[in-house]
Amino acid sequence: MGLFRALTIGGGSPPTPGSPAAIANANTLAVGNGIDTNVAAALLIGATLASSLTLGRVGILTTIAGNLGVTGTETITGGSTFNGSVGIDAGLTASGAVANNFSGSTGAFLTSTGAVTIGPGAVGVSGAASFTAAGTALAVTNNATVGGTFGVAGLASFTGAGTGLAVTNNASVGGNLTVTGTLTAGAFLQNASVSGAFTTTALATAGLFGYASSPYTLTKTDAAAYASTLFIGASNATGGQLLYAGVVPAAQFSTAGGAPTVGAAAFIEFAGNDGGADAGKLTVTAPTTAGQVVAQVGVVVGNILGAGPYTADVFLSPSAPIQL
Repeated sequence: MGLFRALTIGGGSPPTPGSPAAIANANTLAVGNGIDTNVAAALLIGATLASSLTLGRVGILTTIAGNLGVTGTETITGGSTFNGSVGIDAGLTASGAVANNFSGSTGAFLTSTGAVTIGPGAVGVSGAASFTAAGTALAVTNNATVGGTFGVAGLASFTGAGTGLAVTNNASVGGNLTVTGTLTAGAFLQNASVSGAFTTTALATAGLFGYASSPYTLTKTDAAAYASTLFIGASNATGGQLLYAGVVPAAQFSTAGGAPTVGAAAFIEFAGNDGGADAGKLTVTAPTTAGQVVAQVGVVVGNILGAGPYTADVFLSPSAPIQL
């Protein structure tokens, strides 16, 4: 870039307007394909009286090769792309109704190490959410809607007015669940109590019922004999565990016994029905064949699925078996 006198001032003493004179070297501009200072110094543009400054024009790319420092307010009316890291020391504030979309990134999204507030609007979580912090892992003071799986390994506190937490799929709480407001019974299912230390190899499918065939060993129930209807509990498909009190989710029902209905009594099924496929299953049709056993295990309470065989949630309330 060549050096040219970009500015002229009046010469003489006092200066005569319009008379050219040399400019001090420190004030010389190098003008060519760009503008630069003649020596290492700050280049000020519009620093004194300018009311606004326009660089470039609409439709072209304006490139800032070095670091950009903004001491006032920066307003960006178009799109901006940052290829490198962006550091914001004084905080970032967004306004207007335009959505902030970070879905184009596949990297981790990290918040600050201080308190994080999300809301006060509705919060939607479409994927798995995990809260593992000690103490209160998740505190919701307004509404939270979870469309996917919701897992809490620590404490969860929901103190907002209205619906503190709305779960449209499954909610799993591995720690303590504290409810300071109202818990709607229709939206909350207490699964059966779990007991361990059993051999449940024969009950690999969740929802099958078993009786004690040898010390701490369970075999699938069968209405063919009195002893095999004395059920201990139902499988939850976890080795060594069974559900023995409360609600058994997705209890297995036979096809031969018909579709379960809410409020219907659930009995131990005869294993020979459905071509011998009903060991460990329940039925809503009590056995009537001589020699078989009528053994009620509970009552169907909801969540009926399937077109034969079926599954349904059953509240355990057994009665003494009766052999026909």
